[in-house]
Amino acid sequence: MTRRWLWIILVSLTFAPGCILSQDFGVLPPEDERRDDAGGAAADLGQDSPDTVEPRDAAQADDVAAAEDVVVAQDTGAPETCSPTQDCPQDPPVDTSRALFEELGDEVVLALWLDGAHGIRLDNQSRVVQWQDRREGLQERPRFEQADAQLRPVPASSPAAVSFGGAHVLAGTDVSLNEFTVFTVVRHNAPPIDGLLLSNCDDDGSSFGNNRFGFSEDNLGRTNLLFFGRYVAVGPTTYSVRGVAEPTEAWQIVTLVKSRAEGVRMQQDGVDQVSSEAPAPNDWVFDRIGAWCPRDGKPSAGLNGEVAELLVFDRVLSGDQVGKVESYLRDKYELW
Repeated sequence: MTRRWLWIILVSLTFAPGCILSQDFGVLPPEDERRDDAGGAAADLGQDSPDTVEPRDAAQADDVAAAEDVVVAQDTGAPETCSPTQDCPQDPPVDTSRALFEELGDEVVLALWLDGAHGIRLDNQSRVVQWQDRREGLQERPRFEQADAQLRPVPASSPAAVSFGGAHVLAGTDVSLNEFTVFTVVRHNAPPIDGLLLSNCDDDGSSFGNNRFGFSEDNLGRTNLLFFGRYVAVGPTTYSVRGVAEPTEAWQIVTLVKSRAEGVRMQQDGVDQVSSEAPAPNDWVFDRIGAWCPRDGKPSAGLNGEVAELLVFDRVLSGDQVGKVESYLRDKYELW
């Protein structure tokens, strides 16, 4: 009985291997037979044979590849190629201010910051910007909307955050500071090199005084860097530091360091121009940029130029920290 079953299995394996292997174990028949079978089946269904389908499959593959390329282009936000006549998108400028502030340390806090990306922030509040036109003399005209201040993003070709026409003021809430460090990137459109960068222009003899920092032309026509304050302590007191600066209509970095014990130091493009070792213990109050202030009862010249950035830190920065901020501004505005 066992011998008979073995004989039957042997005969089956000898005469029908293709049937058993293809049906039971999933092994395909020879390629020629598959092509013939597929062609016949396609003909029965009224479809193209595999020989005519292959080009269509290749085209579909190209379409898929093209679609993948489109997805990649959409992800990058730019076309694959950019001809000279196209307005191709550019990468946004890299914001290096975060790295600067981290390097300066958490204890260094900005009291005021103006640039094209951040608007003006006073005492870490949200934007507080008002535009004043003082061309009518001492009488203020109504305040205009923020848009009139020409705040705009900072393109590489024109870094100015605010343009001043000689009779305009950016005004905000008061910032009261005792020790502080100021950095300004500024240029003048035309002589005279005049106009204040920070002030409160309060000439009524109040305790706020009349505080000024910026440029002032003296009686000889020379450009001065000026830091002036008048305040009421025991009696009316003034504190004034004035010195000749290098006149220029190019972009420049002007730095002011005010210390209670060590006085005031002002720099122009990293070079000491004016200093005073007289102690400056009192608070200074600022509330406007591009200032217009009365001087001996007469209107003073306003800033006729542009301010790209202004940073006010609420402490005296060390020489190393001052160098880091000035280096940051030189790199940002390409002032090498």
